This record gives sequence, structure tokens and C-alpha cells, in this order.
Amino acid sequence: MAHILFVDDDVNLLAILQQIMTKFSSNTWEVLTAPDVSRALGSVQEHKIDLLVIDIHMPLVDGLQFLNLLQRKY
Repeated sequence: MAHILFVDDDVNLLAILQQIMTKFSSNTWEVLTAPDVSRALGSVQEHKIDLLVIDIHMPLVDGLQFLNLLQRKY
């Protein structure tokens, strides 16, 4: 099963994306969501992420900073 992680500070958008993408994949993808970078890091540590979709404009740590952090750690 593929793991897709959406990272966005808009929790309503995350809920919609999770529903739509899970239905679209006919439950062949595990669609994970994270409203902030710390929770996203937790998901990355727990699962092998096949696709990562990140909001560039987030408070505290933006999407580009998160990518730089991932590049250094993984």
C-alpha cells in the first residue's frame, strides 16, 4: 500500500483531501495528513512515505524549511 502525506495548516482542507484521495484510490493508498511540521515528522518516522504534498506557506516552519529538514535527516 502506498503512503501519501499531505502537510497543510488548514485542517478542513486536510479532511477533504483525505476523504477524496482515499475514495479516489479505492482504499489502495493510505492517505495521511499533518497540520504542522512536528506531526508530519512523526508520520515520516512511522511510515515509508511514497508521495509528500506540502503547503509552502505555513506558520512557524514553512514548506521549504520542512523540505530542507527532511533532506538533512533522510
